[in-house]
Order: sequence, then C-alpha cells, then structure tokens
Amino acid sequence: MSSRHVSFEILLPEAADAKAFEDFMTGSYLPAVRVSPTRTGQVTGLTLWRRLDDAPQANGDFLLDVSYVGAPPRRPIVDDPTVTARFEGFGAVTRRLGTYSECVPSHGNLPLA
Repeated sequence: MSSRHVSFEILLPEAADAKAFEDFMTGSYLPAVRVSPTRTGQVTGLTLWRRLDDAPQANGDFLLDVSYVGAPPRRPIVDDPTVTARFEGFGAVTRRLGTYSECVPSHGNLPLA
C-alpha cells in the first residue's frame, strides 16, 4: 500500500528569523503535533523541508509534509496553547497545498543513476 501525504506551504515574513523558526518547528512544534488516532484518522509521520537558497523567497519558505492514514488532516493539530502561540508569533502564513499518494514502482526500488 502506498503512503498518503498532505502538504502545507509555510511562508514567513521577510523580517522573521528563519533559523529560529526552523529550530522551533523541529524542537517544539513537530513533537507537539497530535499523532494519536482520532475518529477520522491518524498522523503517521511529519517532515519539515526548507527551501534552498537558489529559489525565490528562500529565507522563509518551508514545506510541511504530513503522512497519514484515514481522512487527510485539514491542518496539524497541536493541543499545547503555548506552542500554538509561539507558532503564531512568527507571523507565518500557512497554506494547504493538497493531498498526495506515493507512487511506488511495482518491481521494487529504482536503480540509482
């Protein structure tokens, strides 16, 4: 069975400290995301990606990839109001990009070039 993912684009204001945001996300936010089962599904994995310097808006451009089973989450659920307030304090704009399923070759792994 292939993995299912929902992706969220996270954009920071120009004045925001992207490294501080990255540290907060990996140290506080991601560990606080609810991964226990809900009545509609369960988050099974989280990956935060930061856009490389060769792209537009490189300073504050992130992608949050959420693996799940069941219904796709509309947003990550964080029950800790302190973590939520810190996230909001960065002034980030979050946009849900859509849901995706992993495409896996039927014959196994692809050879590396």
